[in-house]
Amino acid sequence: MKIKKYTVNEMQEAIQLIKQDLGPEAVIVSSQRVNGKGWLGWFKKSLEVTAVLDDAPVLPAITPKTAAIAAESQPAKKSEERKYMEFPLTRSQSSNDPFSKQIAKIKMAETSFQPLLDEALLQMAEGAINGQVKAIESVHNSDQAYQSWLQKLLNMDIQSAVAKTVLDAASPRLKANEVDDMVELILMSQTAEILKSAYKGEQDAHCLTFIGQPGVGKTTTIMKMATKFRVLEKKDIALITIYTYRFGSTDQLNIYGQSMDLPVEVVMTPAELSRAIEKHQDKEHIFIDTVGRSSYNTGQVLELKGFLEVLPPEHDIFLVLNASTKDRDLFKTIQDFRMANFNKYIFTKTDETATLGSLLNVVSRTGLPIAYYTDGQSIPDDIKRAYPKILANLLFRSAESYENC
Repeated sequence: MKIKKYTVNEMQEAIQLIKQDLGPEAVIVSSQRVNGKGWLGWFKKSLEVTAVLDDAPVLPAITPKTAAIAAESQPAKKSEERKYMEFPLTRSQSSNDPFSKQIAKIKMAETSFQPLLDEALLQMAEGAINGQVKAIESVHNSDQAYQSWLQKLLNMDIQSAVAKTVLDAASPRLKANEVDDMVELILMSQTAEILKSAYKGEQDAHCLTFIGQPGVGKTTTIMKMATKFRVLEKKDIALITIYTYRFGSTDQLNIYGQSMDLPVEVVMTPAELSRAIEKHQDKEHIFIDTVGRSSYNTGQVLELKGFLEVLPPEHDIFLVLNASTKDRDLFKTIQDFRMANFNKYIFTKTDETATLGSLLNVVSRTGLPIAYYTDGQSIPDDIKRAYPKILANLLFRSAESYENC
């Protein structure tokens, strides 16, 4: 990773220098006004801009072969994972530099659900060939009803360990030769119980920030939620969009704000974001849109973290995920965005996939709740608040619809 600071008069001047020195892939991670050189510097402030270019090589994805090796040598696996999450610095970077200290702090940070993510990623890699078969053969081998329902759960894309947890709690009723409809209700109830453990509070915070990969539907989701809050719940809200020089325009949210008579603030730096939030402290909710950032680009996620650090204590950070994304990529995204300290999920495009087992996998593995899900393009109708019972019903009903096609 290359890190460079520029002292300029205006942001446009910094942008040109960054493009020349580091190229178009560089991102601005901080900017602040500082005193200029000499005694005249007290009267004319300069702009100090820090830019980052993430030139670290991308490590290969986990394969069944590498997963098997990792399973045989757990210490080696953990060592490689630590390397993967580190942010490499250039040799010339001083360890006393404040930015270096920030990166070092991030490297040492661990989240409570990291071990669960490691296990989930390993299990998915192993399951690419024979994980599901082993799950069926190793447990209740002589119990045909158990095997039948386990296969149904696996077909819903529920991970084998999660599926067995659900089934084990329901096994006494399975052995009593219950009819399928009754067994399904029991399994739905048990699924809701598993989901319920992640839900500690249902209220939305004052500041609502939306992060995630490009194309998952963050801005559309904001417009759905904002319309629901404004029109149906009569709440006073404001919109803030974070804009950086190398991303697209903010026209979509600006046009929406004008049509809804909502204030829209466009910010380019964390300092501007802090001032915009302070300006709208009187609002019931502040919606903060962020441009999509690839989780594979450490520099982009680090830039995002710089903005999130100025949020007030009362805030929600939603990681927006596409429900049709396969589990391996979902957990990789969750792992890479963990430095952003998100606390809730929103799943979009649930109407564009036949199975929704990934919703249960993500909640049970990370212990964080799904706050909302979307199931269409209509504003504001196609966004719904997620509760454990609703998600459990959604999961089983989607699988039922697929089977009846």
